[in-house]
Order: sequence, then C-alpha cells, then structure tokens
Amino acid sequence: MAIRELFLEIFERYPQEYQRDSKTSNPYFKDLKQRIVQTFGPFLHFQFEINALGGQGIMRKEPYISFLASDHKTSKGIYPGYQFDFETQSVFFGFGDADDHEPPQELATAFAARAAELLPQFEERNDDGYPRKIYGKDELDEEELVKDLETVFEVYETCLEEFNEGIQQYLKPMNNDPITLDGQARYWIIAPGANARLWEDCKQNSIISIGWDELGNLLQYPSKEAIRQALQAIEKTESSKMNDTLACYEFTHVMKIGDYVFAKKGIDTILGFGRITSDYIYDNSREEHHHVRKVQWLLVGEWKFSETLGNITLKTLTDFTKYPDFVRKIIAIMGIGSPRSEEAIQRLLDSFLAWFEEHASHSNEIVAEYQQFSQEYFNRLNDQELIEVMVKFAQDGGKIQSGGHRTAGKFRKSITAQTSEFRQLIFSMFDDHFDVEQWWRQADSFKGFGKGIRSIFLHRVFPDRFAIFNNKSREAFQLLGLLHYKPSSNVFEYALINEAAQKLIAYRPEQLNFYRADALTEYLLGPSQGKLVFEKLILQQERATPDNEQEKVFTPPKFSKADALAKLFLSETEFDNILSLLQYKKNIILQGPPGVGKSFIAKQIAFALLEAKDEERVTMIQFHQAYSYEDFIQGFRPNDDGKFVLKNGVFYEFCKKAQRNPAPHVFIIDEINRGNLSKIFGELMLLLEADKRGREFAMPLTYSPHDVFFLPENLYIIGLMNTADRSLAMVDYALRRRFVFIELRPQFESAKFRVHLTQYGVSDELVERIAAQFTALNQQIADDKNLGKGFCIGHSFFCPNHAQSVYDERWYQQVVKYEIQPLLEEYWFDDSDKAAAAVRRLLA
Repeated sequence: MAIRELFLEIFERYPQEYQRDSKTSNPYFKDLKQRIVQTFGPFLHFQFEINALGGQGIMRKEPYISFLASDHKTSKGIYPGYQFDFETQSVFFGFGDADDHEPPQELATAFAARAAELLPQFEERNDDGYPRKIYGKDELDEEELVKDLETVFEVYETCLEEFNEGIQQYLKPMNNDPITLDGQARYWIIAPGANARLWEDCKQNSIISIGWDELGNLLQYPSKEAIRQALQAIEKTESSKMNDTLACYEFTHVMKIGDYVFAKKGIDTILGFGRITSDYIYDNSREEHHHVRKVQWLLVGEWKFSETLGNITLKTLTDFTKYPDFVRKIIAIMGIGSPRSEEAIQRLLDSFLAWFEEHASHSNEIVAEYQQFSQEYFNRLNDQELIEVMVKFAQDGGKIQSGGHRTAGKFRKSITAQTSEFRQLIFSMFDDHFDVEQWWRQADSFKGFGKGIRSIFLHRVFPDRFAIFNNKSREAFQLLGLLHYKPSSNVFEYALINEAAQKLIAYRPEQLNFYRADALTEYLLGPSQGKLVFEKLILQQERATPDNEQEKVFTPPKFSKADALAKLFLSETEFDNILSLLQYKKNIILQGPPGVGKSFIAKQIAFALLEAKDEERVTMIQFHQAYSYEDFIQGFRPNDDGKFVLKNGVFYEFCKKAQRNPAPHVFIIDEINRGNLSKIFGELMLLLEADKRGREFAMPLTYSPHDVFFLPENLYIIGLMNTADRSLAMVDYALRRRFVFIELRPQFESAKFRVHLTQYGVSDELVERIAAQFTALNQQIADDKNLGKGFCIGHSFFCPNHAQSVYDERWYQQVVKYEIQPLLEEYWFDDSDKAAAAVRRLLA
C-alpha cells in the first residue's frame, strides 16, 4: 500500500470510526495498525520500530505514527514521526521528544539544531525547535513522501551517532529496586533447572521452582530429617542427601515473602534478580517442578561473574545472606542499587536542612507568588488573562523542572485552543468531590501542563495533601529506599511519589514539608555538593536500627500464621494450603455448611496474608439478590439535590486504594452465590483471572467509556458460600473457573475445639455430649439423599461468644431450641417427625 493512499484513508475513515467506536478493540484500528507496519516496514532501518496510533483502552482522537530507535519510547526518547491534524486536514512530519520524560534542555536544543541543519527543506519548527514539514491532505505526493522519509531516517541515524553519549545518559534506566542489606531479607541464588533450561518458564510466569516432584507436597514434612528419610526411601540409597534435603527444606520453610533471589546459569552467569512474593505453593498440575514460589522479577539479562568474583556454587539453592560482601558485589555489577541505612538518611536530612537554611531562595519558593489560588480569583479573569497567568505559572514552574520556555510555549498553544476546557479543569479542583486521579487524566490533554507543573499547582491548592516533584524525584526516592519500583503511568507515579514524600516527612515532621521534599531531590541529584553528600552518607555500608520512638505513623499490629492458628480449629497443613492457594490463584471461595466459621476464617487468612491486623487493607461486604453493578463498580445515583451523578462502588474504591499502595489488599464477599454474579461483575469478570491483573489489561467501564480500569496485582478476593443455600446452582461456570473452591467442615471431633470449650468452663461431660450428638446428627444429614454433607451443622453454634459467663446445660438447650431446631425444621420441612425426633435426641 502506498503512503499517500494510507494517509488519505486515515483522513477520511479514522474520524468516522472514532465517532462510531473509539475503543482500541475496534477491529478497524487493529487492522489499520497492521497496514501501517506493512506500509512503512520496507523503509525501516534494522534498529527502528514503529509505534502507531497510540491509545490505551481508548484511541487517540488524532493519531500519530512514530519511528523509534533502540531503547527510545514515545514516553522517553527523541524520534521522528507523523502527527495528523484533522481540523486543518494536514499531517506534520518531523522530529520531537517525549512529554513525560523530556530530554535535558542542552541535549534537546543541540539535537534539534543539528537535525534542522541537515534538513534545510524542513523549514517549519515545532515549539521545541525541532524541524518539521507540513503536508496538506490535497497536496500529498507519493514521491515526495518517500524521499522525505528516507532522508529523515538518514538524519536520525546521524544525530543518534553524534549525540550518542548524551542520549545514552538520558535513556539510562533507573534502578528498579535499591535494596538494603539490613538483616530483614535473605538473598538466595537458585538454578532454574539444569543449565537454566526452565528460565523462560520462570521469567514468563513470574516464579521460581525446584524439582524432587516424587516427594509430593513438601508441607507434609515438618523437618529436614523427614525430608532426608523420604528421599533415601524413594532413591533406595544410604547417602546423606544433604544438599537435596537442605534445598527442599529451605525452599519450603526458610524462604519468605520479601526475600530476594538471583537466578543463575551454570557456575558463572546470573540471569535475573527478583523479590519473592508468595509462600510455598505445591502445584502438581505443572509437567515438572511442582514446588513453586511467585517472584516479581526486577531485573533480567545476562551477567558473567567468573572474572571478578570467581565461580558460583553448583548447588540448586543457596542462601548467600551470610556473605554480604559477595551480595554487594553482585548488586553493584548488575547496577541494581546501593546499600544505605536509616542512620545515613537521618544524617543526610540534617545536612540538607542546614544547606536549605543557607539557600532560602530555593526555586520552589516560586509557589509563594501564587497566593490567590481560589475559584473567586479565577472567576475574575477573562480568557486572555487566564492564559497569561497560567503561561507564566508554567514558565516559572518549568524552570524547576528544567523545562522553562519550552514548557510555556507548549502550554500557551494548548490552552489558547481549549480555554473553556481549561477553565473547567481549574474550577473542578474546588469541587467538594474533587478526584485527583480523574483530574490528572483530564490534564493530560493540555500540552505543556506536565506532571511537574501539575504537582506545583496541586501543592498550592492542597498544601497538606500533595507534594511537589520534578523529573528527578523518582530516582532520588528510589535511592533513598522510599520508592521501590517503577510506576507504569503518570497518575500512578504521582500517587507513589506523593506517598514517598510523606514517608520522608515522617523522618523530620516538624522541619520538612512537601516542597522541601523536592528541594532534597535537587540537593541529592543536582548540585555537585549534593552528590558528594549523597555518596558520603548513603552509599556507605552501614547498618543501623531505626529509632522507634521517632515513629509518628500508626502501624497496625503484626499478625502471623501462629496468631491465626491460635484462633482456628484448622490444622497447620490445612491453613497453609488455603493461604498458598490464595497467593497463587488470587481468588478463592470458602464453602461449607452453616456454622463452620467461614467469615471468621476469611478474616484470619486475610490478616495472615497481610502479616498485619490492618483493617484498612481488608474490606468485607455481602451480596444479595438486589445487589448490582452500580453498587459494586460504578453507576448513577441521586445526590442531595435530586440530581443523578456518577458514583463509584465499594469494589471500585477498594481497587483504587490497592493501586495506590503496593502492599496486599483483601476483598471478602460474603454470600457470594446470592448475587447475580454476571450482572454484578460485568466486564470485570475477565480481569478476575490471576494473569489478567495489572495496568496492561485495563479496559473501559460501562459508565466511563473514556476511562480505563484494572485490577491491581496486589488484590486478593475471598468469596464465602453457604453450601446449604438452595441458590448454589446459580454460580455459573465463568465464575467457577476463576476461583479455587475450598471445602470447610464442622470441627466437632477436633481436639482444638474441645480444648476451646473447656477453656470457657464447659464441663468435660457436656463437651463429649456436644461432640457425639452432633457428629451423629451430621452423619444422618450427610446420608440423607435430599440433603448431603453440604447441609451439616457447624461447630460455631457452640463457640462461646462472651455474651454470658456460664456455659452449662441451660446454654446448650438454648442453642439447640432456638438456633438448631429451626434449621432442622427447614431441612426436613416435608417430614416434621424426622426433625422433631432429631431435636429430641439432641435434648435427651
């Protein structure tokens, strides 16, 4: 297909398709992307790739076609491309750079000047000074288009070579996770199969795994000795099996969430570095290596070590925590990060505050000039005055972000064209229901109103909620250990950096504030003095314990597996199995007859997963027949004025909370089978799947077609289902395959249940009577062809609830008459004699 023919089609059909269906799922847009690649493919130099049309969930109103060299992205890079303007019926062709992560001013200016020198026929200049050429729709000429394209590619290669050093420094990836050797985490080296043959499996599925599948579930072996004996019996050997035993035991019982792991190949190569994110999982559905742990891979590649560190151990799994110098050398070679300590950060802040007092004219004080940020103030401005005020704000604020006049130029053009929309954006900040994420996304449409400028704006309006940050803040907070991974979007990035700033302020709450957090960034990564201080105080290999007396932030009490087991009648193996399935599948349903403690168990599982009794990260709701998508996700609801407004549901809000905080969050749904599940979950049914979590799977919502929504990877769902509920059959296959179903049984015969009753003063005779009577009753119910084991009576009817001080015969008869008898009469509604006989036996 000729370039001219392709462009004419885009001018004529793209706007129509956008009006008809603007979603990226529109087949036309998918087909158009393929034809763009086919059209320009023959012209591409080997290291270039095409990024066409744009759009995530929703397509761009006016498309672009970009040509990216290796390591360049539309979010961070310098590149040539076409931009379509349907209003003027023109297409712009030339160079530009990323708005999100702009190149340094000096590099951008030099690159633009050199490109303009090599392209004298490209007489136009964009706001950043890059050369460009404008083609009118009716003036498109195939020969001219091809010639210009080939010339631009040659100029691009020339400039890439001439400015290689500066470009590589600009594109240099930030540390994914600067780690601290503080004794809180272990560092492991593991072989993903012989000669790393299973590395691709581990990388793609975000796991590590070991063999010895013949042992079955390793949780059944409580000690190293038990594992050793099993291995000797299986292999019929008297060998000590020391290394194999140790690997199996440590993988199951010693590794923990938060530990770090290096994947190795042979004795001289490291392939990846990651953080362990789950407990041990036994998955015999895999063809091999049934013993698994989930991992977040932070860095993958290939690093040879033999020349500098010598060979790596041949063992399958090795704990290298006891060799801290070796670990530090590995992370230094891989460029992961540098050790630092709490004490070093405290001393750094002391030095910084002294420096700040001597440099009171810090550039962030530009914020103080805008004292009249209020709706009334902006109401007094006409459109031209509004533009002038905001351009000055962008220009002055841009100096903090190293953007300056480039930013102001883009901004002036943008808000001149959309003044009424920008006025509306400003006023929305003073609304009682201000939503910062929605505001941030709307601000994306105004060129030059970048994240740094927006952060200054937000800080001025809400000085106690939002931090100022510049392009270096993320890197600075990562180096300080306050921000642990690279966010995937502007909105999410701002939320995380704002949270990091709050953590920083907690060190010196009486002396630090949100704009001093940005001043610290300049101190750390800007002036040479700051760099020297950083190297001296942060990179030294010190170890220190934080002063807990200085802690100002509420910390929920820790909660361990032992805490949960102390309250439950489950065995440790049963509990571990439930927890590992939740971590692996992310969605489980606890099902069982009435009274087995499903709600209580769910809460204990949630707290154990969180390792803290943190009610803020656990929410519980109950489905019913009238529950809807509008209650759960999003819908229109009347406000106090009688007008219908779009309101977010409980699940939407909880997901947003989980997106802002990377720690695990648990959403519990009681009576999950009582709701119309397809109606309640709607389009989010797909996103429930464990491998469909994350921003890359975001999709538009029913009532917000121009917004996209996703389920974060740190969200876990526990559904509760009463198997005696006649609506059980309503749970359709679509939901069943997305959950693991776990059966809970009555625990009348459990020794822990008997001990529990005894501790509340229930006599031994009554304890035995309860256990015997209800074990026999449950057997009768299970054998009934119209009922079955799903209708058995649970033990929690007889768990003392502190409502009385004496638990005797009177208490027992009260529970039977007023709680058990109505249940039995409902079970045997068509045979009242059977129900009456069962009650008589219980009371005898």
